[in-house]
Amino acid sequence: MTTMFRQKYKCAVCGAEQEFYGIASTNSFGSPDLDLRPPEMQRSTMEQ
Repeated sequence: MTTMFRQKYKCAVCGAEQEFYGIASTNSFGSPDLDLRPPEMQRSTMEQ
């Protein structure tokens, strides 16, 4: 199961705040692809 969290970041240039989702923990089965993408479950939860 994947655990996600929200976090606000402040732009160093203009000072605007934006909220992003991060991956706190996840599982992955198998080895990375040849282009070094993580294995499934972890890859499926990451935004592209």
